[in-house]
Amino acid sequence: MSVVLPVRDRAGVLERAMRSVLDQSYRPLELIVVDDGSADASAEVAERVARQDRRVRVIREPARGAAAARNVGLRLARGELLAFQDSDDEWLPGRLERHVRAVDADPPAVGVVYGPMIRVEAGRERPFRCAAFAPEDAHVLERALSLGIIGIGLQALLVRRAAAERAGAFDEALPRWIDYEWLVRVARHARFHYLPEPTARYHATSGAIGTSLEKWLVAQRRFVEVHAEELHARPAALARHYRVWMRNALRASRPHEAREVFGLLRGLGAARPRDWAVLAAGPVVPVLAPMGSRVAQRWRMARAGGW
Repeated sequence: MSVVLPVRDRAGVLERAMRSVLDQSYRPLELIVVDDGSADASAEVAERVARQDRRVRVIREPARGAAAARNVGLRLARGELLAFQDSDDEWLPGRLERHVRAVDADPPAVGVVYGPMIRVEAGRERPFRCAAFAPEDAHVLERALSLGIIGIGLQALLVRRAAAERAGAFDEALPRWIDYEWLVRVARHARFHYLPEPTARYHATSGAIGTSLEKWLVAQRRFVEVHAEELHARPAALARHYRVWMRNALRASRPHEAREVFGLLRGLGAARPRDWAVLAAGPVVPVLAPMGSRVAQRWRMARAGGW
């Protein structure tokens, strides 16, 4: 079992994240911490924990982003099972043992075992739900391309090495949606198995990678370009991406980009009266913000759609 944990400038919470992995009841694991050019004492914190627990390896890298750091960890991983942890989150007790038992009992076609998380924000906790796939469900890719796996966190899953290798490396050109895009590629060849017990506490922090709308828009454009063949074969999924993209371009006060995307939606023959109304409202952020907030929540909860 290999666990990959990328970190940049999280000295204050990194040990909590590491301890939540090392304190799991499932013991035969290695924890690979990849410091992505931290300006604070994150690397020193990781190295101090490594001196106390020989299962920890710490790798110092120049700052190249979360995807590059995860790729470094994947290249160094020696386990047949792979897991990920974020530097500011916490695994819940027993999470790893449950997932290992499940993947051992599953047929080889199941490449991912995962569960829901608990979102922690401003001192409050609430469920962070996600789509629930059974091992026999053969439609994961269809749901994935339609945004149906948003909400499945990397820190909440276990993946077979074979499935990870078929998916390939994380896309280092993405400023956001790194986990989502990679899981779409995993879903091409692997089935998913949902376990209902919460796996982790996901701490929503302002310094998290990829929080700005501008980064999201870059990621959305790249996702549609990279997965163009699969999406054009599924017009409903492509239209969903266009609608989300258009709304966020408006929220980011980029009406020219919103009109460009609306043109793509029209070209697809999928424009609806509501899409016209949203575009006609223009970059009026106060008017659109409540709608945008609800849409964002749907993505996070893997319930995007219905527009």
